[in-house]
Amino acid sequence: MTEKKIHRPVWEGAVGIIAQIVLQGLPLDQTLKLVYKKNPKWGSKDRRLIGQMVFDCVRYWRKYLVMSGYTWNDQTVWGQEHVTACMNIWAQEHDYADKVENTIALSFNDRESFPDWMAGETSEEVLAALNQEAHIFLRANALKNSASSLGRLLQDKGIQVEVMGDAVKVVDRAAFRKATNDNLFFAGLFEVQDLGSQQIAPMLQVKPHDRVLDACAGNGGKTLHLAQLMHNQGQIMASDISELKLRQIEVRCRDARISIVRTRLAPISGLLFDAVLLDVPCSGLGVIRRHPERKWQCTPDKIAELVEVQRGLLESYKKTVRPGGALLYATCTFVAAENQLQIKSFLARNYEWKLEEEKSFLAGARGWDCFYAARLRFGVSV
Repeated sequence: MTEKKIHRPVWEGAVGIIAQIVLQGLPLDQTLKLVYKKNPKWGSKDRRLIGQMVFDCVRYWRKYLVMSGYTWNDQTVWGQEHVTACMNIWAQEHDYADKVENTIALSFNDRESFPDWMAGETSEEVLAALNQEAHIFLRANALKNSASSLGRLLQDKGIQVEVMGDAVKVVDRAAFRKATNDNLFFAGLFEVQDLGSQQIAPMLQVKPHDRVLDACAGNGGKTLHLAQLMHNQGQIMASDISELKLRQIEVRCRDARISIVRTRLAPISGLLFDAVLLDVPCSGLGVIRRHPERKWQCTPDKIAELVEVQRGLLESYKKTVRPGGALLYATCTFVAAENQLQIKSFLARNYEWKLEEEKSFLAGARGWDCFYAARLRFGVSV
């Protein structure tokens, strides 16, 4: 037997977390945090090991089950025995248990662990990239500094980074996290934002003094980006269904020295804007590096439901765009029904709208997540 050991409470803790995620459909990050809070006696080493086991087993759920001898089917109803089987293979793979010779041939979908229906939505290159650890990208607050000056500041603090145009890629993740935990940075100096996500706000082509609506603002990352692109001149209304998120946006704006943002609960009607960002609720499959549970919690039926929600939001918020104004539709997924096909359907119903620009930002060599955006113009003759 191998000398490496996993203490029983740690093993049972990981099994319980994985069961909650894959059997009950709970979010991985929140479940981990809650269990850590309930077990304060676990040390940092135990937490790192549990985190690794949970992320690996959820990310490679299909591979480990097939290696355990199960025949994969997207419609399988999983049970506790599947969790245990998955963990046993993980233990063998990481030398916590004696390896059992395995001659099972793994297909790409088995090896990279994606449901068959999902694997048909994009290329193998993109899927493989989405299994890699997510990079940390920073967007400098243009009202306070630049990417180059931010890069120099981080280097001065002993953090290895790479400046990539207007963004900064953190190379030394451990040093960056330690500096962040030690509060070595002034609030509002930068935002942690995936490089793919950083491409979205500029596509709306906002200008100083515009009147802008961020209709599904969430935590406000793109709201702040829009304000900086407008040089903090004009008006931005940030809207969301969550009062908590709107309060968080207000705090972030104060930290970033942004004064043009006002918040308001969704939905918004009866107002007109020069530009509208509609970052709609979506399957989120483009960010499964950080949320691998979405592989198994998302289904074609859920996609169909989301498509209807997105369609309703498009039809509602098109009414907030002034003649000649623009609407930017955005998602963080690679699913065509939520992206290109959604826009094609919208244009077929709304002849007074024109597609000006459409881009897909796919995971791959650049190391970013998957995003999609389409800029539509209202009142332009076709």
